[in-house]
Amino acid sequence: MSFDALLNQTCTIRRVTTVNDGPEPSEVWATTASDVPCRLSMLRAIELGQLHQTMAITHRLYLPYSTDVTNDDRVIVDSVTYEVEMVNTNPGSRQHHVEALIKVAT
Repeated sequence: MSFDALLNQTCTIRRVTTVNDGPEPSEVWATTASDVPCRLSMLRAIELGQLHQTMAITHRLYLPYSTDVTNDDRVIVDSVTYEVEMVNTNPGSRQHHVEALIKVAT
């Protein structure tokens, strides 16, 4: 079975942008990619400690290789919005896929 066959869902990737259409600049979430093939895998609650910061991770998202997603993005899968906490753009060093560790947005 190919990796593409395992991507059984689609997601929308959103990135915060600054808009200057009023007296004060504001930040809005703009869609940077839609209908991106993906696979969402639920994890047990994981806490990652890094430089005195702790992140609570609830899911792992698998995406096609070279998908443009960053640690500051949000993804929407099945109408649920997740915050991207960490991105591994080349797990295993095989240019195969992207993995994002995410949590439900609050």
